Amino acid sequence: MIAVSVKTEISRRAVASGITLERALAEMVPALSHDLAKDVRARVQQRGDLAGQPFPGWRQWTPRAYAVSPRYPDGITGRVSPSGAEWYKSRPDYHAQRGTRPGTYTVSGGMWDGLSVVVDTNYRARIMFRGRSEGQNPNFTRRQRGGAQGPVRIRPLKINNSLKAWTVLRAHGVNVLALAEAELAGIARDAVNHVARGIGAELPVVWNGRGPS
Repeated sequence: MIAVSVKTEISRRAVASGITLERALAEMVPALSHDLAKDVRARVQQRGDLAGQPFPGWRQWTPRAYAVSPRYPDGITGRVSPSGAEWYKSRPDYHAQRGTRPGTYTVSGGMWDGLSVVVDTNYRARIMFRGRSEGQNPNFTRRQRGGAQGPVRIRPLKINNSLKAWTVLRAHGVNVLALAEAELAGIARDAVNHVARGIGAELPVVWNGRGPS
């Protein structure tokens, strides 16, 4: 089972206004955003549920040889070429060997480890991909040696996790952070419960665990 966690951080704007992480997480919007991000990550990364968006699969690509960076932490090794790249018969063959679950958009998990909630104010928080992780595709280079071109080598690259998510959107038309209907309904329900708990704490009323209709 994949460990589901989401980083929460304070933006520079929030830091300048005096907001602390502890204070922000006690507020409704940052707290709900953090729980929502965890739900989305679990739904997509663990179950491959894309909130109604169709997963086009890997067989849409031309069945040709597929190269992967040797530093990409996928747990398998293809045919290693002199350049250092690991080659597979095709992209579908690579994912079949890796055992990638369709629709999860996770091979090494690096992109999902960058899922974060960035708090701007007590009333505004953004769910987004932050940081960088190892890229899957190798960057082929050819160095000059004494005026002549040397052998082809690869230079592994770390890629912005936001760029990885954008690449999925561009290539598959899938927004991995799209919200499901149940999650949208949950936002309203949790907001009502949060407000009701606050009323119960401030007024001489008994909180029975349910929010008003």
